[in-house]
Amino acid sequence: MSRVYIADIRSSSNCGKPSGHYFTVAHNYQDMLFQQHDVYVAGGPIYRNAFSKYIGLPFDTKRESNKYLNTLRVIVNCIKALCLTYTGNVIFQCSAVSIIFLVLSIFPVKNKPYLILYDSNLISGGKKRLFDLCKKKLAGIICSNQIIGESTGIRYIVVSDYIFTKKSLVTENDKIRYDIGVFGIVSKGKGVLEVAQAAIKNNKTMIIVGRASTESKDAEDIAVLRVLSKDHKNIQWIDDYIPDDMFNHYIKSSKYIVLNYDSSYAERSSGVIFSALFNGRPVIARKWAFALILDQYNMGVLFDRIDDIVWDELLQDEVFYRYQNNIHKYLQIQMKEISALNSFIK
Repeated sequence: MSRVYIADIRSSSNCGKPSGHYFTVAHNYQDMLFQQHDVYVAGGPIYRNAFSKYIGLPFDTKRESNKYLNTLRVIVNCIKALCLTYTGNVIFQCSAVSIIFLVLSIFPVKNKPYLILYDSNLISGGKKRLFDLCKKKLAGIICSNQIIGESTGIRYIVVSDYIFTKKSLVTENDKIRYDIGVFGIVSKGKGVLEVAQAAIKNNKTMIIVGRASTESKDAEDIAVLRVLSKDHKNIQWIDDYIPDDMFNHYIKSSKYIVLNYDSSYAERSSGVIFSALFNGRPVIARKWAFALILDQYNMGVLFDRIDDIVWDELLQDEVFYRYQNNIHKYLQIQMKEISALNSFIK
């Protein structure tokens, strides 16, 4: 049985807590590959207690640290991860890809590593030059759509951002308390304020789960959202990082999950959409590429403008259960991707 390492060279730590969906991806790839491969997770110290089959990289990157020091930490982690190619296959998570390209172009490897890629912009412009220097050293790209794969010019496989496995199954044991939920870092680009305003206008209950962005461009929306969540009882905001079990709890406590992302997400992916589906929750999303799967399998609603949504109709139990039934059918279909991915990793 060959060994596989799922490597996160950035290993982001926010005051000792993991940041982003990297833990979820690592768990998911372990679940998908463990029957045919000996799967380890390679990451900084923040990963140590979260995974029993863990290989340590030297550093976490810390939100509170100097950015140049963090960059140096990522470079060292990447070199260490490339050393693992001498004992198995490395699958790099889609994190600090420019550094992966740079280090891979310089340092030798034994088994060519794989790279998970969510966005074709990560290999465009100046990054494309780096990618072209190292792509012959990559065994393949694991990407979320064919457009990304074809843009790389090398071997690739299209795999959903998250794959449903039997271990992914989340039992239905939470009472629905909210009409809609919004999850992830709260920023202007994710349109959370507009969703809250729609919930207030239509008298719907809403939960927001995610830390507020600290970027200056988001400050105005964040300030208004704080006032709304304080003044309106139907809007609840958990402005904090929460562990996976509580994250799933709040998803299951919501009837629908809403993704109101702006055009900056047009060619990107969303982990939240699959977190919702794994928890059996339909999704209401703006009509971008990552969300077209909802329409393909009838698992939710796509919209151009949030004012187009007919909330009362969507929230009827008959409509909700129809979407939920389609989600369950889709998750069974998705299991076939696991076999293809295992064959891709040689």
